Amino acid sequence: MESSQQKEKLRDKIQGIIFGAALGDAFGLATEFMNKETARKLYGDGPIKFGLAKGHEFYRDGHRCRWHENDFTDDTDQMLLILQCLLSSDGLLIPQEFAYSLKEWTEIGFPELDNKTCCGVGFTVGCVIGHTQFETNPHKAALDIWQANDRNLAANGAVMRTSVLGISLFHDESHVVRNAANCAKVTHADPRCIFSAVVVSVLISRMLRMEIGSTRKYNIPDSEKEKLLKLINSDATENYDEPTGTALKSILSPKSVQKDKSRNILQSLWSPIARKFVKKPAMGSFSLPSHRPIDPLRIQTPAVCSNDPDRFSTTLCGQNDLLMRMIEEVVSDYSFLIDKQQTQWNADVERMCPPKNLHDLQLDERRSIGYTLKCVGSALFCFSRNKADDMKSGDFFIRIITDLTLEAGDADTNAAVAGALLGCRLGFKGLPSQWLNGLRHRKFLMEICDELLELVMKQLSKSKQEIHGAQGL
Repeated sequence: MESSQQKEKLRDKIQGIIFGAALGDAFGLATEFMNKETARKLYGDGPIKFGLAKGHEFYRDGHRCRWHENDFTDDTDQMLLILQCLLSSDGLLIPQEFAYSLKEWTEIGFPELDNKTCCGVGFTVGCVIGHTQFETNPHKAALDIWQANDRNLAANGAVMRTSVLGISLFHDESHVVRNAANCAKVTHADPRCIFSAVVVSVLISRMLRMEIGSTRKYNIPDSEKEKLLKLINSDATENYDEPTGTALKSILSPKSVQKDKSRNILQSLWSPIARKFVKKPAMGSFSLPSHRPIDPLRIQTPAVCSNDPDRFSTTLCGQNDLLMRMIEEVVSDYSFLIDKQQTQWNADVERMCPPKNLHDLQLDERRSIGYTLKCVGSALFCFSRNKADDMKSGDFFIRIITDLTLEAGDADTNAAVAGALLGCRLGFKGLPSQWLNGLRHRKFLMEICDELLELVMKQLSKSKQEIHGAQGL
C-alpha cells in the first residue's frame, strides 16, 4: 500500500514538472523578445488566450508563427531530448549521447512530434554544435566557444532544459548534481550556467525526496566538490565506456529515424555561424529571430493595465518562508561552483537568486535578456510566492506565469523554468486544466512521463535493496 501511494505521489509531481515546463514555455512565447511596454500594449495585465482559456489574442508575428498554436518551443524540445537520453541509460546523463541527440535534432527536428522542425536555437548552442569535436568531446567544444567569447557567455540555454534532471535518481543528490553539471556543460561552459542548472535540479530533487518522507540533509563532501570543480575547468568530457552495461559506441550508433531531404534540414549551418560570431562578447547571449516588426496599428491598449512595479509581489501575498529557506539552502550549498574571484558573478548571485522583486531583474533589458542568472532568479521568485488559501492552484499557476510572461524578454525560457518548479510544487493535479487540455503533443508528454515514472520506481527499489543489503552485512 505504501509503495502504491508513493508511486501516485511521484506520478503527480513528475507529470507536474514536465507539463509545468511545457506550459510555461508555450505560454511564454506570447512575449518572447518583446519589451515590457509592447507586451502591455498587446495584453494589458492579461489574461492571454491559451489552450481552452479565453483572453487577449495571442499575437502571431513572423517569429511566433513558426510554431503551431499552443505548441512549446525549443526549450521543451531539448528537455525531451534529455528525457530520452535518461530513459536509454538508466537515468544517467551521458554527455556524448546528449550531444549526438542534440545535433541530430537540429538536423531533422522531432519526427515523433508530427515532424516538428527545429526552431529557436540560441547563439551559444548553435556555435557549440558547430565545433568539430562536439559529438565526441562536447565539453571541450563548449569550453572552446566560451573562451573564444572572453569567458563571458552565460546564456540560459542550459537551465531551460535541465529541470527534469532533478527527477532521475532524485533520491541521490550527488547523481542529480553530476547529471545537471554534465548536461549543462555539453553546450554551456560558464560556471554561472552550470550553477543555474544545478540549483534548479537540486531544488526539484529535494522536493521529490520530501514526497517519499526523506528529510535527511545532503552534506556535500569535499571530494565531491573537487570533482565538480574539476569538471567545470576540464576540457575533456567524462568517458562512459560501458554505462549500464552498454558500450558507448552502440549508444551513439545512427538512430532509426529516416532523414527527410525535402525538409529544411540545417546540415552544416552552425559552423559558419560560429566562425562569424566567435569572440563576440555577451553577458547573456541570445539569438534574436528574424521576424516582421510588430505592427503598431494592431496594438490597442487593453482596458486593464497596471504600471505598478510591485504589483507582482504584493498581490500574491509575498513569499513562502519554507520555500525561501529551501532556496537559500540550495544556493548556499552550491555557491562554491561560482569562482570567488569573480566579484560581479557573486554579486549577481546574491542579488538575483532570488531577487527581492521581479521588477529589479529588468527581464526585458535587451543586452542581457538571456542571462542565465536572470532566468533562474525569476523562476526562484515565482516558485517562492505564497498562495492565498482561497485561491485555486490552477488559478495561481496561471497568475504567476502570466505576470512573468508580461515582464517580456526571454519570456518562454523564464516561464519554462518557473513552470517546472511550480509544477513540482503544485503537482499535475494543480495545473490549470483549461491550459492542459489545449496543449499540443499532450499524449506524447504523458507517455514519456509514464516511462520516467517506471524508471524512477525501479531506481528507488534498487536503492532500497542496496541499503538493506548493506545493513545486513
